[in-house]
Amino acid sequence: MHAHSVVVRTLIQSASRAGLSSTPSLPALSGVVADFLERLVGMATDIPEEHGGDSSRFLQSDRVEFSERMEKAILRGDVHVDRSEVSYPRFAFQPAGWERSLPLMNASSMVTELAPVVLFLRHLVRPSDLLILEEPEAHLHPAMQVKFVREIATCVKNGIRVLLTTHSEWVLEELANIVARSESGAKGAALPKEQVGLWLFDHKKPGGSASGSTIREIEWNPDEGGFDAQYDKVAMALHNDWATLVDGAA
Repeated sequence: MHAHSVVVRTLIQSASRAGLSSTPSLPALSGVVADFLERLVGMATDIPEEHGGDSSRFLQSDRVEFSERMEKAILRGDVHVDRSEVSYPRFAFQPAGWERSLPLMNASSMVTELAPVVLFLRHLVRPSDLLILEEPEAHLHPAMQVKFVREIATCVKNGIRVLLTTHSEWVLEELANIVARSESGAKGAALPKEQVGLWLFDHKKPGGSASGSTIREIEWNPDEGGFDAQYDKVAMALHNDWATLVDGAA
């Protein structure tokens, strides 16, 4: 989110000096990053003229409403796109109760981490699309991680496919609870276990004939606490270490 304006500024400076100096050698962007930046720039043209670029009113249209839920539940403010004089997007965040917005680069790491998700849900993602999220728990308090997973479950329930990578125990535990709610009929975010899959990447043991990881599916099992990714073993080891240290100090 912070890099798009720098990239565009560099390209403009290079274009303005075409023929006057040698073209600087710029590092290539990966296809994923380049596609992401291109879509960010395109968001400026996605705001209807009749709304004057006001995304707060645009948000009330019939397009995807999940972004508003995520803003209220987690960010507690509004991520919006303003159109500049040259139709270039300017991303900003307005905390709830504030009269003015902040440039997104001045917002907290939690806001900048989730802003792309909010913007993609609002402007680009539709039912049947695949939304790929890489470790969305970064910079999120555990309580916010739980809320985020619940909002993602709502997206899935409404037809958006989601592929998510994570190292967070809180994310996995809430996914297990989401399935458990569906099984028990309890209120709240719920998905049937057929709509939730979990795969664990295990590093191969050293000394073998091949390196890399093995991939195995972890089935939802209520007797094992839902999805057993063995994160609890890490917690137990830490607790046992603490108990040993305290007993030794005593």
